[in-house]
Amino acid sequence: MGHDGRGKLSPMAIKLWRFLVVLILIAILATVLVSHVTKEDQAWQATLAIGLKNTLSTGITQVYWQWQDKGRPSRIVYQPEHVNTTVEIDVSTSGRALFEPSDEGCATFLYWFVEQEVLENHINTSIKKYEDTDTKNVEVVCEYRLYQFVFLYFAETGELQMTRVE
Repeated sequence: MGHDGRGKLSPMAIKLWRFLVVLILIAILATVLVSHVTKEDQAWQATLAIGLKNTLSTGITQVYWQWQDKGRPSRIVYQPEHVNTTVEIDVSTSGRALFEPSDEGCATFLYWFVEQEVLENHINTSIKKYEDTDTKNVEVVCEYRLYQFVFLYFAETGELQMTRVE
C-alpha cells in the first residue's frame, strides 16, 4: 500500500495512516464519553428518585404530626418546605391525607409535596384499585413512575414503597 518501490511508504500513505489512527482514536473517545454520560445519567436518575422518596416520606410524616399537633382536626393547612403554596388537606381519623381516588387525585397528592414544574414531564401517575373479595373493601394505590423507578403509595395504610424496574 503506497510503497515507493524501495520499501518506504509514500507521503500520501503516511497521511492516510495518520487519518485512520486519528479516526480510530476519535471513535474510542466517543465510545468512552457516551458510556460515561450514560452512567452519569443513571446515577442522576437514581439520586432524583431517592430524593423524591425522601420528600414524599417527609411530607406524609409532616401531615400526620401537624394533624396531631393541631388537635386532630378533619382538615389542616399545610405548606411543605419545597413548595411555595399552602394547601388545605382533608385528613382521616388516623391522620392520613385524604384525596380523590383517581389519577388526578394521586397527582394532586404528589404535588402537595413536590413542585409540579420539577416533575411534570418526567413522572407518570396512575391509580390502582384492589378489592378484597371477602370484605369488599377497596384499597387505593397511587403509582408514580419516574424513569426506571416505581413508587407505590397505599392510601389506606400510608405506606410508601419504591422499587426499581428494568
